[in-house]
Amino acid sequence: MKNCTLKEFKKAIEEQAENTYFVDVRTPAEFEKGHIDGTINVALGEDFEEFFPDKDATYYIFCKIGGRSVTACAEMKAAGYKNIIHFKGSTEAWEKGGEELITS
Repeated sequence: MKNCTLKEFKKAIEEQAENTYFVDVRTPAEFEKGHIDGTINVALGEDFEEFFPDKDATYYIFCKIGGRSVTACAEMKAAGYKNIIHFKGSTEAWEKGGEELITS
């Protein structure tokens, strides 16, 4: 699992490369209260393979502070996903970096 910084995450989300997904693993309730624009919510414990069958795509994984996302990255790696990037600091780092969360 590779880690990325806030700066690296911002650049990746701005560029939105093909076959790249930004996955927030918080609960749906947390996601609805505020999330990073352009991200997808698949809560920790859900079947990632159901949502993301392409194990060769690139996945940026994050949560609120980083605990659940580390677990999700480990589960994805065990399931055979090859390109997993952990956004270190997660939504907390996003907000501390001066960025806003949006609501649905």
